[in-house]
Amino acid sequence: MNTHVFSRRLKITARGQLFNRIGTVIGAFLMHMAIYLPLPFFLSYLNTSTIINLMIYFVISFLISIYSGILMTGESLIYLKVVTGQEPAVSDLFYGFKNQTGRIILLRLIPALVLMLTDIPAFIISERLSSVLPDTSTMLSLMQSGDYETIMKLSYDLYPVTSKACLVFLAQFLITLAVNVIFSQTLFYMLDYPELDAGEVLIRSISLLRGNWGKYLYLTLSFIPWHVLGIFTLYFSFLWSFPYKWTTMADFYMELVKEKSGQRTESVVDIHI
Repeated sequence: MNTHVFSRRLKITARGQLFNRIGTVIGAFLMHMAIYLPLPFFLSYLNTSTIINLMIYFVISFLISIYSGILMTGESLIYLKVVTGQEPAVSDLFYGFKNQTGRIILLRLIPALVLMLTDIPAFIISERLSSVLPDTSTMLSLMQSGDYETIMKLSYDLYPVTSKACLVFLAQFLITLAVNVIFSQTLFYMLDYPELDAGEVLIRSISLLRGNWGKYLYLTLSFIPWHVLGIFTLYFSFLWSFPYKWTTMADFYMELVKEKSGQRTESVVDIHI
C-alpha cells in the first residue's frame, strides 16, 4: 500500500477512535505536562560552571529521561486502550509507577544513555557559541549601522565555531531520530506482552518494525505541521494534536501486529492494571 494512503487511513481511524474519549486523553495529557515540565525547567537553572556541576546536570538529565519513559508507558497504555475499544482513565498515566517498573527502566536505559551522550557535545558547542557570539543588541546595532564590512569579518571569524556547531547539531538530530525510530514500539510491545522480559521485548519490538521504517518515519514527519501550529497557537493546539498523534501511533503498532501475525490481536494490558 502507498505510504501516504496508509498514513492517511491510520489518521482517519484515529480521529474516529478519539471522538468519545477526547476528554480523558486531554486530561491525561495535561496531567503529564503538569508533572513533567517543571523538571527540565528546573534543570535549565542548574549551575554548570564546574565539571562537578556539569556531571550533576547530565546525571539529572538522564534520570529525567528515565522518569519520562515511565510516564510515557502510562500514556501508551491509554492509547492502546483507545485503539482496542477499551475505556481509558486518567489514572492509567501512573501505570508504570505501579507495574513493570523494572522492565520499563531497563527498556529506557539504552535510549536515555545514547541521548545523554549526544547532549554532551551539543551542550559544549552551545556554551562555546554563547561565549563568542555578540549579544543581540550588538548585532542589531551593526545591522542598523549598515557596516557590512564589519559584519562580514565577524561572520568569517565565527565560521570555524558555527560550522562545527551545525555539524554537531545535525549529528545530534540524526542520532535522536534514529533512536526514537528504533525504540518506538518497545513500550507498546511491553504492555501487550507482559510475560516477556526486557531483552525479548526489545528484540521482538525492533523485529516488528523491520520493513516498516519508512512508513513510521513518514508518519512521524507528517505531524510536523501540527507541531508548528502548536508554536503559533501558544501550544493550545497540542491539546488535540498530541492525543491525535499518539492514537495514530498506537494504530500503527496494531497494524504491525496484524501484519506479522496475520490477524489483529486484542491488547491484553487491561487485565494487568
